[in-house]
Amino acid sequence: MEWQQLLGFYQVAKLGSFTKAAEATFRTQSALSQQVKALEDELGARLLERLGKRRLKLTVAGERLLEFVPAPPPGEARSRVLDRFYRPPRQAALGEFLARRALATCCMDLSDGLVRDLDRLCKASGCGAEVEAACLPMDGALVGLPWEKALDFALRGGEDQILLFAIPPERAQELDEAPSPVHRIGRLVSGGALDLLVSGGGREALALQGFDHFTP
Repeated sequence: MEWQQLLGFYQVAKLGSFTKAAEATFRTQSALSQQVKALEDELGARLLERLGKRRLKLTVAGERLLEFVPAPPPGEARSRVLDRFYRPPRQAALGEFLARRALATCCMDLSDGLVRDLDRLCKASGCGAEVEAACLPMDGALVGLPWEKALDFALRGGEDQILLFAIPPERAQELDEAPSPVHRIGRLVSGGALDLLVSGGGREALALQGFDHFTP
């Protein structure tokens, strides 16, 4: 059970709509539906039932779960984000896992912002990339911010202190055995463009921003 799944369920339950919840959590409706379905499968119980085409109602199990996933108070969210900043997750075990299996075709530390470091990785690899906005992991502290602001934090905020890597699609299932959570956020493509894929099939060029050690 992951925080992103609980956050998605919380918004669906409070807003009574997958459409509104998708907007609030910066996810596509399909991705949000899959998150809720994964929660239901893990708990072995239905959490929501549909009333017509657009209305949703919590089941008894859904009401019980909602009691345990309240929206984090601002102070708690701030403390959690600062703790993540000062004590980033250890990545050594994940790096060893990738090396031991010769799994990653390219890999680097992500610390200067996703867009900036992804551009560096792509230039070194001679390719471009497509990033799916709906797949970007976001902390619950970003909920309530304007969509553009939250997305900018996720793409260019920096200080992530995690590994950014690519693997062959046919070996993706091996990441199920990774020693720490891994988030698939897109794919490498031919050419040199960096594009953001947004809900509804839209595509936007990613402006190259982020920290650059060599800029005066």
